[in-house]
Amino acid sequence: GLTMSPRTVRNVVITFRSAWKTARAWNYVEHDPFHGVRLPRRQRPQCFCFTIEEARRMLETAKEPFKTFCWLLAETGMRVGELCGMKIDDLDLDAGIIRISRSAWRGKLGEPKTASSIRSFALSPHLAEHLKSWIPKWWRPSANRILFAARTGSPWDAQGIRKRKLKPLLQELGIKVPRGAGFHGFRHLNATLMDQLNAPMKTRQQRLGHSDSKITLDVYTHATSADDKRVAEEMSGILNRNLNRNGENENGSEGASSKPFVIN
Repeated sequence: GLTMSPRTVRNVVITFRSAWKTARAWNYVEHDPFHGVRLPRRQRPQCFCFTIEEARRMLETAKEPFKTFCWLLAETGMRVGELCGMKIDDLDLDAGIIRISRSAWRGKLGEPKTASSIRSFALSPHLAEHLKSWIPKWWRPSANRILFAARTGSPWDAQGIRKRKLKPLLQELGIKVPRGAGFHGFRHLNATLMDQLNAPMKTRQQRLGHSDSKITLDVYTHATSADDKRVAEEMSGILNRNLNRNGENENGSEGASSKPFVIN
């Protein structure tokens, strides 16, 4: 017999069931061959996650402005489309706060994924100070004030950046990822690190922009600014152990450091 994935089997059955339903309505057939058919359970796709070591190597090797792009993804856990759609006005670096209110897909601005995606949360002092010095050097002013913009002023295209920047970087470092995997690996790493840091669940959901199906958590649990700031600062310490406050390696360069990253 044929060997097909559960998803393919379900799609085939749905297609034939629809056609058979029409045939019965037109009195071509009388019986229902799909009665009692049990479809295979859907299999959850494997979620790819960068390791701490891989993220550190990427952050110490990547060149600007792509380095800061990856740093923001790894430390904040935001979706890549949210970062592509971010404007410089969404950053309050003195207060150490970042705001998410839009997304971008294929260079076009749009609404965020869900209502819960609209959110604000803390940046680490390390990353906030880095952005203060990074913006005058690397930000390209444009009419829409996009933080990461192409020469035309349009937002970076996540798919194009993945092919032109992320894929070559992974190949250079010998980091193997599943086919099609990319920036979302930073988001899964971020969620994993917050779990290791014992961050309150409400803080995790607020930072990641996830909706919560448990009404008790929504109604009776509240994130505190202290928890949010603690998570941001500890996340930065884990990811950037060898970087100084300017986002450079301790030896003063923006390239790879000779010092190995050590997970304490």
